[in-house]
Amino acid sequence: MTAWWVSAVIGVLFTNIPGQFVGSLGDLANGVDISLPLSLAVAAVLFLTLLRVFPEPRAVYGPGGARPARTVEVPVPPITGPDAVSVPSATLRA
Repeated sequence: MTAWWVSAVIGVLFTNIPGQFVGSLGDLANGVDISLPLSLAVAAVLFLTLLRVFPEPRAVYGPGGARPARTVEVPVPPITGPDAVSVPSATLRA
């Protein structure tokens, strides 16, 4: 979620649509709207960086495992409670 928020704010800051909206940093590219490619690049780099710094548990990725990401061996607690279903495909009605 952090990568999304940061890239969204950067996208708004670098927006340059004359006559409608120009962000506070929108004139840095001499009139070219670079908000979309810049925010996509920032989101991709920041997401992969955060995934490397704060790895997900191995169980999140399923039987195929994590391909590009580092994982940690952390036990995932079972879902319990009054509405918990032990075998979803066998007990849910269509």
